Amino acid sequence: MKFDWVLFLCISVIGPYFGGMICAFLEKSMTGGVRRNGKSRKKRSVAALISIALSFIATEQIVGLISQIYFQEFYVLMRVVTITTGVAIYLFLQSVIYAMLIIRS
Repeated sequence: MKFDWVLFLCISVIGPYFGGMICAFLEKSMTGGVRRNGKSRKKRSVAALISIALSFIATEQIVGLISQIYFQEFYVLMRVVTITTGVAIYLFLQSVIYAMLIIRS
């Protein structure tokens, strides 16, 4: 099994772009404002890094199951579905992790 660089780069570039907006929305709805101090930035960074790792692992597992069931006749379609699934898992995990970090502090 080889490392999927395209999936990893898409998750780590596209995910944090939209994830930052989700973190700002969560923080504004939970605390009333978006904090820009070092402690809040550290929380956002921790949530992003954990989400990148977990979403990549989860997406690889899901793609492994899908490729066992279906033949890969449509390579481009499979690649788009893989990247979309990875980014969606990333956004979900980041929102959950960041909400837990906000509640904990």
